[in-house]
Amino acid sequence: MNAILAALCVVAAVTAAPSGTGQHEDYSEEKYALPGSIEAEIVKIPGKQYDLFVDYTNKVTLPAHVGKFAHTGLNINRADQVVNDQDLELFYWLEDDNVKFAIKRFLKWDLDGSKDIGANEIDEALKKHAPHLVVALSECQFLKSDGLEESCYADELLSYVLLSLGEEDVKKFFTEVDKDGDGSVSIEDLNKIEEEEGSNKKYKKDITFEELGGNSGTPGVDSNEFKFYVVQEALLDDFRRCRTTVNKEEGSVNFDDKCLAEELVEFTNDDVTDLDIAVLFRTIDVDNNGYITGAEISKLLPEAKIREVKEIMDILDMSSVLSTDVDYTEFRTYLRSPTVQEQMEKACTEPLEEQLLELRCMFDLFKELIDDEHEPILLDVPDVDQIITFEILDASDDGKIKSDELSKFSSVHQGYGEEQTLKRFFAEMDEDISKYICLEELNEYLDTPHMEYATGDCLLKSRQNDVANKDGGRKNCFVHEIGDTIDNIKNFEPKTFVDWFNHFDIDGDGQIEEAESAKLIEKIEGADAKFIDLFLEEVGQGGNDVNLFEWSWYVKQQELADRYEEKDEKFKALQDSLDADEIKLLNQVLVTYINGDITEYDQEELFDLLDADDDQDIEITDFPEELHDYIEKLLAQIESPVKDEDPDKKVNFREFWLWLNSPQKANPEKKIEDILETECASLEHFEELSCYVRMFRTPGKLLDK
Repeated sequence: MNAILAALCVVAAVTAAPSGTGQHEDYSEEKYALPGSIEAEIVKIPGKQYDLFVDYTNKVTLPAHVGKFAHTGLNINRADQVVNDQDLELFYWLEDDNVKFAIKRFLKWDLDGSKDIGANEIDEALKKHAPHLVVALSECQFLKSDGLEESCYADELLSYVLLSLGEEDVKKFFTEVDKDGDGSVSIEDLNKIEEEEGSNKKYKKDITFEELGGNSGTPGVDSNEFKFYVVQEALLDDFRRCRTTVNKEEGSVNFDDKCLAEELVEFTNDDVTDLDIAVLFRTIDVDNNGYITGAEISKLLPEAKIREVKEIMDILDMSSVLSTDVDYTEFRTYLRSPTVQEQMEKACTEPLEEQLLELRCMFDLFKELIDDEHEPILLDVPDVDQIITFEILDASDDGKIKSDELSKFSSVHQGYGEEQTLKRFFAEMDEDISKYICLEELNEYLDTPHMEYATGDCLLKSRQNDVANKDGGRKNCFVHEIGDTIDNIKNFEPKTFVDWFNHFDIDGDGQIEEAESAKLIEKIEGADAKFIDLFLEEVGQGGNDVNLFEWSWYVKQQELADRYEEKDEKFKALQDSLDADEIKLLNQVLVTYINGDITEYDQEELFDLLDADDDQDIEITDFPEELHDYIEKLLAQIESPVKDEDPDKKVNFREFWLWLNSPQKANPEKKIEDILETECASLEHFEELSCYVRMFRTPGKLLDK
């Protein structure tokens, strides 16, 4: 989280940790100690954690094809086969000084003076900015689908260019932190960095000192160690607030160095850092061979069956469809996935002040998440789209979205002009109650599953169309969908969803559990054992238990939120605690949706069933030969709505989801998914999925003419 109360973005207090973890446990108790000798030999010895962090960071690698793939992803004007300023303008899809400076900066990678960027020049830039630009791109290699991997590299590259500190910025920043000017940052220097006025939290500078490498090698933090730390991708969103002026002609930006120092201290104390991830990885990698094995997961979860361990390894093993060992890059990608990272921060790094306790909590929560087989969501909003949406909403360009700025969108977007909607907007995102929203807060909100799906159809708006029509298209779509989603729940107080969750949390331990199925049946009118199993699997993102975070993401999704207001006038004013009648009405909406619709979770399951070889693509070879002609036409149709990716006769989940949610040609008022719902959604869950598969494989059923 971007931090410090009243002027930065910080969570002042955690009111609800995921599951039982972090909120109730006392991690000072020895039963929570990290296993083996990790605490004695690494955590408690100054400098060891930093050395581990540097070692793992330098070992992150990218495929040999990254330059070529990134070039393809950036080359939106496919015909010319070059990446130039026109491609970058299309990718950023906004005319803004902050964007123009980034384009100028990116074009400095043009080493041969050709005024375009070649794949070899991208490779050279990766070498120059290693290891942190390499780390920033590393998650993309696990998106095996053609087109999706390429666009991910492009997105991560441009996000890094847009937000990162330049050489001179780092030098000025170091001078600000090196208070005595002796060329080394000491703990005394860090102690002089004051929290912003109004902050209710005193940050521990010894944690910052260890994170920066102050205890490694020679005493203090030298300029090289400082630079190594502050240019990492994980910090970039936090620093966005500290910009002062932008020079679009030179491709440079100025920063408030005092602000950068405050953000650095907050980040090292309150965020999940790569140093934390390195220690966790080493804790699980018992034999220290650089890989987590199935045997080590079995040791971590001694009660897990062989089948369950295999399923956990399938989740963690990003690089293969088979259960092989998990390296640091894969492990980091899992922990950096939005649904995992946010739970780690809410439960562990924000409320706990001692780093050892944070690590114990994160280790405990990691075990809980994998035991519940928690999978990251499959749809995501590209980073560039998140950043540009922030630039649009931040009308004053001061790094803060304020209420008066949002109200200016009321003339073109429903909801922004209503006081109750704006109030809800800040209740959803303004976690530090600072009365403004920073980039990190907006990004975290857009990374929640219900917002990933709410804004998913914005990806149908191609960047080309947006540049051609600067008053609409992609940028208006993101702004509209955010406002529309929040407008749907404007009459719900945040406490309303907690009260609804507590209705199902029988024993009050912060979880809705499979063990309580019999009592859950009594809580939901018309429910039976099969529905409860489906309910837990859907809401719990594939697991058997549901925590408050998973619940909140599920019940706020747009498909459900649209129905709250439709169902009954009582939902117009849910300001206080829920009564029995209101809970009954909400439950009816929930049951109808899960039983009668092709839900977001159904769509993920359907994709998995159609992807017969489990390679993250639906392709002709997933089907019998006699269906190949028909399937080829259907896959071409599914790919067609996505304008920014090359046709490749393969369909990834993003393309599949966008197709299901796109309008029918013959009946534009209906979506493709409505065809499936009409015939299948009333069946029991397993039969329903079988029906969806059968319709997909039946010539003529889904080919939209």
